[in-house]
Amino acid sequence: CPQGKTGVYVIPSGVTVIGGAAFRACSNLVGVVVAESVTNIMTIAFWDCFNLETLYFKGGPPALAPQAFFGVPFTATAYYLPGTNVWGWMDNLDIVPWRSADGYELRLDPRDVDALTITDYNGSGGDVVIPAHVEYLEDKTITDIGAQAFNYSGVTRVLIGDSVTNIGDEAFSSCTSLTNVVVGDRVRRIGNRAFSGCSSLTQITLGRQVAWIGYSAFQNAVIFGDVYFLGDAPTLESSIFGSHFFPTIYYLPGTTNWGTTFGG
Repeated sequence: CPQGKTGVYVIPSGVTVIGGAAFRACSNLVGVVVAESVTNIMTIAFWDCFNLETLYFKGGPPALAPQAFFGVPFTATAYYLPGTNVWGWMDNLDIVPWRSADGYELRLDPRDVDALTITDYNGSGGDVVIPAHVEYLEDKTITDIGAQAFNYSGVTRVLIGDSVTNIGDEAFSSCTSLTNVVVGDRVRRIGNRAFSGCSSLTQITLGRQVAWIGYSAFQNAVIFGDVYFLGDAPTLESSIFGSHFFPTIYYLPGTTNWGTTFGG
């Protein structure tokens, strides 16, 4: 067993092969993070790791020798990053998309191997801070919140960090418990119906680089609430607030393109 490791063992980047019996009888290991560089896992590499619960694969599927996971419990789970090469059968392991401890399901951005998209959320709700990084993927950055990623969830307040540049269509739609949103300074695009149906939403703060807001982005939300803009007036699609909704718009002196009305 590598240096008597316990808990979760992270295989260093640069390792290409996990040798036969490399982790044999590592009975105190509960998880292994497999580096992107690993291309082959040899026979009985994890023999009798009978407490192993999770394997995290940061790269594409490695080539497996026969019985590579012999002795691993049938209840163990292999997490992979969608956006890497096509995954199929993985010996006796259950294969599921990567999910962080906070409940974020993640996908690798095919345009940028260092960028991640949140595609789904199954966390406990309440106050949520969108992080730049998650555990075991510290070398990659969350840049996108995908379409419908948080819709119908129980989040109450959301802080979108400065690593995020895009909020997808319907990303937070119908989050009826959501009351407050702060959008970070690197977000440039807020998708169509991104916060529609967030009927409890009373305050939104939008960062300095928001340049485009999609149609009905805040429909049936911020009924009489406050919307704070820290940058110039963005380009708008139609009916971002919907009819009969009258939020108060605040903008900073010195910013540009503001008129006497906004959004309808």
